[in-house]
Amino acid sequence: MNKLLVGLAIAALWVASATAGVKSYTVTISHKCTLGGVELKPGAYRMKIESSTAVLANEESGQVAKAPVTVTTAAKKYDQTEILSTKVANSPERIDAIELQGTKLKVQFKN
Repeated sequence: MNKLLVGLAIAALWVASATAGVKSYTVTISHKCTLGGVELKPGAYRMKIESSTAVLANEESGQVAKAPVTVTTAAKKYDQTEILSTKVANSPERIDAIELQGTKLKVQFKN
């Protein structure tokens, strides 16, 4: 029941943000890592940037992580999406930034 409610809440957030003109990006996480204090499992995540906050949600598991960000623009478009991370002792890697394929956008997380 709780998973159903979480799933419906996520769906409602996606619909609400889509009508607000918020663009989303697909990001695939290949191994366990952390973002905003949340441990993310491997899988496909939908990332939306709302003001100065990034929201990553895995529609399959219902897992959601939010973190403050700064978005910068590169000189040319990125050829692939790349997750830049830092190894933290005795814990999963921490996501520091994501470069988005087909755009000039680099999303830098304020950890």
